[in-house]
Amino acid sequence: MNITGTNQLKTYLTTTGIPFTGSIQEVGGGIANFVWRIRDPSGHSSIIKHAQPYLRRLPGISFSVDRMNFEARTLQSLPSVLPPASHDLAVRLPQMLHHDEANHVLVTSDDGSLTLKQAYRNPGIDIPAIGRRLGAWLALLHRATRDTDIGIDGNAPAKEKIGRYYAELGQALGRYGYEEDLGERVNREFGGLLTTDDECVCHGDFWPGHVLIQDGKDGGGYDDGGGGEAGGGGRDGMARTTAPGPPLTIVDWEMVRRGCGATDVGQFAAEAYLLDRWWGGRRLMDSFLEGYVEAAKPDVTFLKRAAIHWGTHIAFWPTLAQREPDEETRELVGIGREVIERVLGDDWEWVGASVIRDIVPVRN
Repeated sequence: MNITGTNQLKTYLTTTGIPFTGSIQEVGGGIANFVWRIRDPSGHSSIIKHAQPYLRRLPGISFSVDRMNFEARTLQSLPSVLPPASHDLAVRLPQMLHHDEANHVLVTSDDGSLTLKQAYRNPGIDIPAIGRRLGAWLALLHRATRDTDIGIDGNAPAKEKIGRYYAELGQALGRYGYEEDLGERVNREFGGLLTTDDECVCHGDFWPGHVLIQDGKDGGGYDDGGGGEAGGGGRDGMARTTAPGPPLTIVDWEMVRRGCGATDVGQFAAEAYLLDRWWGGRRLMDSFLEGYVEAAKPDVTFLKRAAIHWGTHIAFWPTLAQREPDEETRELVGIGREVIERVLGDDWEWVGASVIRDIVPVRN
């Protein structure tokens, strides 16, 4: 069924017996799906998503509708896999309310409309505390799913999306006057691993825009599972990094896959760095890395992989938005390129004094 407009959505809701009032709000922000906020007669709201075999904002680009199935399987299976410490950190996933595989429709709980990206400049929100909680939670996700099958094998579109960063890195470097062969080397040594990595469940598109902060204006409440004081032990033995602040919900699991958790770490850290660089330097990246490294205690191989992914993201992603080279993007490409070169050379002393110093393990 083609559900790309509000009238079509109303027909679908009526046909399937999903209760709703006349209040239907289109939710913007994403590029892939058609998304609305609907309310039932009692006033409770939920989020409904519909996938077409293309990107909503870029209809000329094909995108498999299977993405909705992968998200549904994750929302259905992953919460029971995560240990109680995820509640201690006041971080959760949306609740799946309805999944229509034939029509590529997913209905979930409404956990608010304020993303961490939008909230970054709010002086009343403790950004470093949220960064540490997210780092600790991501470490928990990666550790808890090392041997877990939640039915997400074969998410080829997710691997293709992330593989593009590596495959086109050389072109991006060359476009801004840097060595293309460095990008080609990164693709040879690391790009191919994306198709074979099988260490844990990865979110696949982990960044501040996919973290919702419960603002109390819409969505339901949240039970943080008892909480506790900062520094206490979580119920699964993981060290607590902070007392819970506002509840956080991790959304948009369409790119979920089994892979290497270093890619989640590298992507979130890179996007956090851009927010810190452009919007006030509130230490989101540093606190996130501190939280992850403290909780996961990853080895040097993992951290090297995360740093390479950070550099690849910083050197490639900003170039997608620029038709013509500009100085800000050129500087970012240069920063990403130098991090990659130094990490490939195992120059941890340099990395330890760089913008990603918090990714450095015990100084080698």
